[in-house]
Amino acid sequence: MLPFFFLHYDKIVQRYIIYDDASTDNSQEILRLNPKVELRPMPPYSDPESRIRSALALQETCWRESRGIADWVIITDIDEHLYHPDMYGYLAQCRAQGVTIIPALGYQMLSEHFPEHKTLLCQSLTRGACDLVYSKLGIFSPNEIDAVNYTQGRHSAAPKGRVVLPARDELLLLHYHYLGFERVRKRNAQFVTRQRKNDIAMGWGSEYSLSSKQLREVWNLIASRLVDISQPDLRPWETHGGPRWWRPPYLLRYWESDETPPWYSLPSMRRRRSIPVVLHSLISRVLKPCLPERLLKLLRKFKAPAPSSTEARVQGRIRRRLEVQSKGKASHEFSYEDALSLLDRLGIDPSQSREGSMPLASLQFMQSHFDRLDTSRPIIALHVGNFLGVSLAYLVHTLRRLHPDSRVVSIDPNLTHRGIPRTMETVLVLLNYFGLEDRVAILTGYSLEKNVSNQGEIFAGYDPVANWENERSCTHQLDLLNALARGVFDLCLMDGNHDGDYLQRELDRVRQLLRPGGLLVLDDVSTAWPEIQWFFNSISPDQFQKLSTDDRIGLLVRS
Repeated sequence: MLPFFFLHYDKIVQRYIIYDDASTDNSQEILRLNPKVELRPMPPYSDPESRIRSALALQETCWRESRGIADWVIITDIDEHLYHPDMYGYLAQCRAQGVTIIPALGYQMLSEHFPEHKTLLCQSLTRGACDLVYSKLGIFSPNEIDAVNYTQGRHSAAPKGRVVLPARDELLLLHYHYLGFERVRKRNAQFVTRQRKNDIAMGWGSEYSLSSKQLREVWNLIASRLVDISQPDLRPWETHGGPRWWRPPYLLRYWESDETPPWYSLPSMRRRRSIPVVLHSLISRVLKPCLPERLLKLLRKFKAPAPSSTEARVQGRIRRRLEVQSKGKASHEFSYEDALSLLDRLGIDPSQSREGSMPLASLQFMQSHFDRLDTSRPIIALHVGNFLGVSLAYLVHTLRRLHPDSRVVSIDPNLTHRGIPRTMETVLVLLNYFGLEDRVAILTGYSLEKNVSNQGEIFAGYDPVANWENERSCTHQLDLLNALARGVFDLCLMDGNHDGDYLQRELDRVRQLLRPGGLLVLDDVSTAWPEIQWFFNSISPDQFQKLSTDDRIGLLVRS
């Protein structure tokens, strides 16, 4: 594999540091022929009983010597090829955009025959199957990252430092392991002999123990799911399935979902996840020949619980993880800049988060008129249209400072907006991060009847008109509020639907919700939205008195 490795990486790599783990073939001779290579012996195992843990300890520290020297550092295995159609240009673009980590989407590449040497595999062997387990963080900036915090096998990470993701996932990790069936079978047999005690106990590298029949099952299933990664219309950021540990919701790791590649779930190689499953395996393979039937029947009663749906399991793990994270965790003081920075770390496209959120200057302009509010009692506010939660968090934080018992009710249908799916989950992350989650009641629904999201515009390939039937949420939330809390709100910030007729009907309901003298804030009162600007200028003084505008938001007072 070494000739393929160098042919692939030589275009972008100026220096290789390769750790040789007591190889017995001619690998060292090949390595010394490349002038860019610095060959080092593998350090003594930090865990003598685990080759995997020892490698992990090295991977956590070896890259630090590249600080101040390299723009990017790559941590990889010889059969892992990081790929982009314009790799050099893509890295330059990421660096210019301030990106510091670039996780790659995994593909298991497969070929019945071992390829000829002197070929670029990403051009000559381009068929692979999506593999969530091999979606790894292989390349990052050593000057911006303080720690990578890999898990075993580098299958996920929890990087620390200035962590900025690219707006979308374009980088691929092509795993060239399944090259020639007989070759792979023989190599697996060699790998098994190198496994240490703790590796075997933890099940790490268990794929090396597959029988020929099991390996063929895996092989055939991968072959049935192959796609051509060289196709210009591949769009892997959209088509590579399953949750990604570096993206919301809540940065799932691969083992926290049940959406691992299907070849890890074949009947003949299912992983042992519980005591009942281990017992079942022992019964069928070891105990059956030597135990009486009565005892075998007793042991068989220990059955693994029937799994619930994938979605329920994933959501359950999310909830448990959030509960653990929230215990004893101090919240952060809110600031507008920190909120945007958090969205960057969550992998939200910075152009969308900034363009779609109310600017700080307008929020401060709004706040400058809060002296009209009665701060002798808790302030009750309504916020319509959350997007990612920046203006909502700003409003909650500001009102809490005016009176510690202030509360905000928000309304949002939680649809795909500006190409970002399930925006409510990001809103919740933001609120929890700043300790504002106990000051907000969120109504998930449309303010009135169902309407087309994004005003019908297509963002990131998402067509709201085509997906109309699939967008579901509650409706008529303003009517619901009027039945429960008419005339109790001191303030309402409107940043939802931008259709003039829809907005007029919204304000008819909002006026009933506001106290006399209550403050109304309309966003997008600008030339970019002439319908909203016209509506603001023509609003009847019998309903609202115009107070002021900064050419982005308009302030009114309920008559």
